[in-house]
Amino acid sequence: MYTLLTVVYCVAFWALVTGDYDCICNYNVEATIHSSPAEGQPIGYMYEFDCKPLISIGKPPGWGLVAFEHKAGYLAIDANIDVLMCPGSPSDGDVVYRIDLCPYKFLSEVHANIQNKVFRQYMRYCYELRLKTGTWPDASKDCSERGGMLVVITDPHVQSLVHALVNNLQPPADIWLGFSDRDEEGVWRWVDGQPTSYTNWTPIDPVYNDIKDCAIMSHDSGSWMQAECSFYMLHTERLSWVCQYGI
Repeated sequence: MYTLLTVVYCVAFWALVTGDYDCICNYNVEATIHSSPAEGQPIGYMYEFDCKPLISIGKPPGWGLVAFEHKAGYLAIDANIDVLMCPGSPSDGDVVYRIDLCPYKFLSEVHANIQNKVFRQYMRYCYELRLKTGTWPDASKDCSERGGMLVVITDPHVQSLVHALVNNLQPPADIWLGFSDRDEEGVWRWVDGQPTSYTNWTPIDPVYNDIKDCAIMSHDSGSWMQAECSFYMLHTERLSWVCQYGI
């Protein structure tokens, strides 16, 4: 009965929303969310069949870090705790923004006064606005060398977050996205291979164009546009970018 009801619910809910997110679900009668591992101060409880957005798993072993009522808390993992993909977007009441969860080695590179202008955290990822310019290959290489990847935008929440970062650029400028059709003309793919479930193209993009194979985000509207990835006809496209790191 439970399995059938779950399938019916998920199918019905999927019809109303797009996208999905990593979540952790409790099938115990009650599970405690702690302020720290090793059963720190309780900050709340998950009841049977509750699911919450997952931030990280196994850090430390045996614990999951979850978003719970605008806080990040720890849930002990047992046989009745499952990590799943939940349909739609997380509830606004469960979203947390904690740049202290971002890799400290990168936070320490930036003066504390501007950390909030170049770093954002959302769900399982940290986002960094790189204050330099280069071609799309330069941007992709830079993020990879830092242990991340060019930003992947899968839903309106990430779109808004990245656009807010872009608005901190001075002077205002567009940025590279981790989205291109370099491998196959007309087939746009994210650098991590995720399926394209969300886009924010301008009304005239994308079009078939064997020169403009990389996507950029407009600093003005946040819309996406096509651009040359690097060098064409004595013109070099040099833009800033956002790197994305797993927490």
